Amino acid sequence: MTATLEGLESGPHILRSGAFHGLLSHFRLAGLEGQGPAVVPGDSDITRLLDGVISPQGPARAECAVLLGLLLDREDSERVGAVDSLIRRHAAARLPELLECAEAVSDASDASQTRSALLFLFGHLVQDHPEIVDSASSAFGAESGAAHALARIRDDAVERPQRAAQVRAYLGAEAFSPLAADRLELARRTLACPGCHDALDFGPEEIRCVSCGEAFSWVDGHPNLPPRGVEQRDEFPEDVAEVYETALRPRFVKVMGRAFGAGDAEESELRYLSDRLRVGEGTVLDLGCGAGTWTARVAALVGSDRVVAIDWSAAMLRRCARRVPGAIIVRGSAQAIPVATGSMAAAVCWDALQAFPQPGGAVAEVARCLAPGGLFVGFTFRSSPGPYAYFQERITANPRHLLDLDRFRAWCADAGLDIEDLTVANDAVLFSARRSA
Repeated sequence: MTATLEGLESGPHILRSGAFHGLLSHFRLAGLEGQGPAVVPGDSDITRLLDGVISPQGPARAECAVLLGLLLDREDSERVGAVDSLIRRHAAARLPELLECAEAVSDASDASQTRSALLFLFGHLVQDHPEIVDSASSAFGAESGAAHALARIRDDAVERPQRAAQVRAYLGAEAFSPLAADRLELARRTLACPGCHDALDFGPEEIRCVSCGEAFSWVDGHPNLPPRGVEQRDEFPEDVAEVYETALRPRFVKVMGRAFGAGDAEESELRYLSDRLRVGEGTVLDLGCGAGTWTARVAALVGSDRVVAIDWSAAMLRRCARRVPGAIIVRGSAQAIPVATGSMAAAVCWDALQAFPQPGGAVAEVARCLAPGGLFVGFTFRSSPGPYAYFQERITANPRHLLDLDRFRAWCADAGLDIEDLTVANDAVLFSARRSA
């Protein structure tokens, strides 16, 4: 168990998620069952979990708080009662640090997730320490839902314990929801070597293909899976990525699409995506995710823990990771997508196909990644049939491959994709296609 705790305390996000779910299984928490008896955490384990909550730079504050809350939530044996007493004793000794953590959490990048986890933990401690309510009022506002929830638990704990337990359950559900998916398991199931498409072994120092032995690195805590020998320029350095969504993209879409959307292109794009991206179960690929604005919209439709977002630009991926923390973020190429064959229920390529060096090859790669019947939805631009094409070709210093519609139809046919819709609005192109069953 020590190694699992160490995995929770450091390393890439995907591995931390795997360690968190490993501890859930060890402790038989959240209804999980496993082989053999549950592991009972000891004094040093509780100390490490509390350290993980309190550390301002701790990468897994939310996970540690949720684990402690779940350990307090169980009431199924005398051993659990001993663990309950152990946690309460340690928490009482370190209560000032825990309360200070609540005060500071609003400044953190993971504030919402950490706050929810702290509230779940505090919901189990407030009966012993009523001052927690005052601290929550100070940290989150006297009229906040957080303060009201903790006050209700405190006031109902003795005379209405069932109602107090219900409120704790709501707090627990909110805290656990963004952690519910085992991202390591999802990565093992969906990500693959870009060269041979076989499975990957995710280690703390490197990622290695189990078949060909190719080694890959982590970048900013995310898998870095470029294909061997592919040279591709990163056209989005930090300063460009900073202003892309707010300044560069709206102007680019307006000019490339020739006033597509009658002044409200984004609303037209969102309406099409919402109408077409209808997926039951399964994982959704966002290819060319950029800074994550459209990844977030995909996640809003299908759930962030079902999204794998891939881009070549490290600066863009950093922004995407902040915007959609629940998604698996990967640096990779559209020319050799690091995804297992047939593992995706759907793929989205939004305002990106024209930027790929070989868009026809990218279409074929998307088709390979899709399961039979899988959906491919996208937004791009065609080469204007009139003299306006002269200006399209000169707008950007970076090469753009605007669609020839007949060629696009041929790409889809060759890849085994049946086009279901091809909407042309001025020079903007929105499409949906489906992998042949």
